[in-house]
Amino acid sequence: MKYLFATLLAASAMSPAFAGDIHMDKQADGVWIMEDDRKVFFYRTDGTTGPLKIKGRSHYIHPLMAPDGKTVLTEDSPKDHIHQRGVFWAWHEIFADGEKVADGWEVNDINWDVTSVSFDDEADILDIKVDWLTGKAQDVTVTEHTRIYITPTVDGSQRFDFDIKLKALVEGVSIAGSDDSKGYSGFSARLFKQADMLFSSGGKAVEPTKNALKAGDSMSINWSSGDLPEVTMTCGVEGKAVDMWIIRTGTSMQNCAWPGRSHFAMPKGSEIALSASLTLTQK
Repeated sequence: MKYLFATLLAASAMSPAFAGDIHMDKQADGVWIMEDDRKVFFYRTDGTTGPLKIKGRSHYIHPLMAPDGKTVLTEDSPKDHIHQRGVFWAWHEIFADGEKVADGWEVNDINWDVTSVSFDDEADILDIKVDWLTGKAQDVTVTEHTRIYITPTVDGSQRFDFDIKLKALVEGVSIAGSDDSKGYSGFSARLFKQADMLFSSGGKAVEPTKNALKAGDSMSINWSSGDLPEVTMTCGVEGKAVDMWIIRTGTSMQNCAWPGRSHFAMPKGSEIALSASLTLTQK
């Protein structure tokens, strides 16, 4: 009996104690990711029940909950930037056949048709398949397969890893950020209380600038008021880290800026692998 008790103690020391059960709770307009009975985040599949009630305004996360299970960290369609929505990944310039067909950032001439949502209970992965319907004809120009890996909360910290694969279905596809000096593009999070935000990268404080700034491979966000978690973002393209950031203490989102203003070409049939992560650490 003493040997059995010692063995159990050793096993508990090697693995997270009392790790929660991650599972999916399917709703008519999306899915809740749950940890035991705590809501983790909601992934929206139907825009007609969202705040703007627009078909196709889907394929994003809101709300994202803090590890305390009470605090909502994201905002959806705020009046100052109605196109910003929770945690999203989008591009201002979407080209097909060499011409601009949609603006995925401001949600013009595009619908995201979520064709499949499933959850792997063994690996804790939310698996999503999406068609990008673009232009006046709403043609499928890009297919997307995204996997979100969810870790159980351990010592107040939880991580979400995004594996995003985009495949061009027609000739002349390219994506880019805003056609200006800012170059808004890629993975973004519209978090609340922007005025209280403090930024750091690689352990050093970072001050927001008007345009994208070069920093480390990750960006950490803290709040100067309240008992709020630290939020750390990372992004990558084909295994290489993105180190260009657009950060704001005014009303806006926080953005890993890729590819920026320049267009990234996607030949027909080709696939690009993007990645991102969010780590929430409750203080």
